[in-house]
Amino acid sequence: MPPRAKISESQIRLLRVAQRQVGLSDEEFGAMLHSIGGVESTKDLTWEAFDVILGKLKGMGFVYQPKSGQKKYDELGERKGMASAEILRMLEAMWVDIYNGREERMLIDLRRFILREYGKEDLAWLTASDAHKCAEALKSLKRQRISDAFPESEAS
Repeated sequence: MPPRAKISESQIRLLRVAQRQVGLSDEEFGAMLHSIGGVESTKDLTWEAFDVILGKLKGMGFVYQPKSGQKKYDELGERKGMASAEILRMLEAMWVDIYNGREERMLIDLRRFILREYGKEDLAWLTASDAHKCAEALKSLKRQRISDAFPESEAS
């Protein structure tokens, strides 16, 4: 099995902000890293462990407040051949719309879907072409969920 991708510096900073906001000591935060991620340092966290820890911190009261005027994925900037920030936000919103699992697993399951279908560890790494295919796949999943929920609508 290939090694799991580590989180970015901005994600490490986000965890530290969340730690301070909820009032966890370094020892308490370290225990969380060890029990959930099996690591001693945030530098060694995987994306999956990051999502679980961030979910726990949100459950403890952490509220993410982006820099004024900045939206999710804007920090990626313009990337030739890659999906734009607007498209990434749209794909995430489409996933939220059709997702029917536990809320704290939503981003983990999105990453699993992206990895399984497109071979990428994160939504942000989708090419423009992959993003288009992903949007079509999510639309299809939504149509399937609707037809499963209302089978008589197919007969109309």
